[in-house]
Amino acid sequence: MSTWSEDNFGSDAASDYLSDILYKLLEAIDETLNLSNTDDIFLMGEASLMPACDIMITLGKAYPNIVASFLDDKPILEWRDKYLKVFDEKAGAVMDNDFKQRRRQIITTTFSDLIALK
Repeated sequence: MSTWSEDNFGSDAASDYLSDILYKLLEAIDETLNLSNTDDIFLMGEASLMPACDIMITLGKAYPNIVASFLDDKPILEWRDKYLKVFDEKAGAVMDNDFKQRRRQIITTTFSDLIALK
């Protein structure tokens, strides 16, 4: 039997749709962090990993219980540490120091916001 509520994701089909989106976001994060080349991790981190985290935070603010259940067993601290290590190694080649420091702060805040959703 289906579960229904008045929310936009209150039906089984709509809830499945949101779940599919969350799985794709997690897949983008995992794929990026599992790349073997740190240049690729940096490029894809800026192109997909960090945007995926930000979208997940946005969804988490609107649907905290649903997003929290997806993040419950995820190693977000490990994601943060791995990406910041790569960022620190690679960003200086393409960013001036002031921009790099501002960007790093945004990345750190993004991961903190993601952790807070758990």
